[in-house]
Amino acid sequence: MDALNSVLARTDTSPRNRAALDNLVASLNAGQPTPHYGLCAAVHPPLSSCWSVPIDRFFDVFKYMIPVYSALHFLPPILFHWKNFKADPAGMLLRSGLGSIRSASFLGVFVVIYQSTICAKTNIYQGIMDSPFWRSIIPRRLVNLLISKGSFWIPGFLAGLALFVEDSRRRAELAMYVLPKGLESLWVAARGRGLVFRAGTWAESVWTGMAMAMVMSIYQGDPQHLSGLVRRILYQFIGPN
Repeated sequence: MDALNSVLARTDTSPRNRAALDNLVASLNAGQPTPHYGLCAAVHPPLSSCWSVPIDRFFDVFKYMIPVYSALHFLPPILFHWKNFKADPAGMLLRSGLGSIRSASFLGVFVVIYQSTICAKTNIYQGIMDSPFWRSIIPRRLVNLLISKGSFWIPGFLAGLALFVEDSRRRAELAMYVLPKGLESLWVAARGRGLVFRAGTWAESVWTGMAMAMVMSIYQGDPQHLSGLVRRILYQFIGPN
């Protein structure tokens, strides 16, 4: 209820979404059961149509990330390839600009795929539940899979297709970034279920040590999988592998 009230308090919630959320609040106040999934009206309050969400999400993410990726693509050529930059500044700036656009588009497409899949499975579930015909021929257990926790694996896997937008040379680097995050999420989920012990204040040191061990192992054995910037930073502090 608090989450619904916070959405209704927003000034940019569209009239159509506000009406849908008001009806939901009225149903809950009347003792109706709480939906076990997020309504699209609550997921994207300013946009009434799910078809408008992909474009809106893409440009929001693109505008947010383009300064970050511009720094990552423009600074290394200037700082670490100064001679090449002086020899062909226009070409390097063009490549850096295209790389920035490509990387920012990668994250935009990632969010679009995930958000679109969420809206799709929600709308399919609502369409089946609102249709007496489909409700009569599709088992309820099968329909409930669309709003189960496990269903969120689907948009998660599909969002990985955004990697094809990014440069193939950066895919290993992105995988190295995502892997520790995935392990952290796995640890938190397992700890929440009581499957592992609760770590104390030393946990961050252990995870940091494991992460650095992974980086140093790759630097020693397969440095080509690290980005040029990471290799140069390690070289300055550690020397050749």
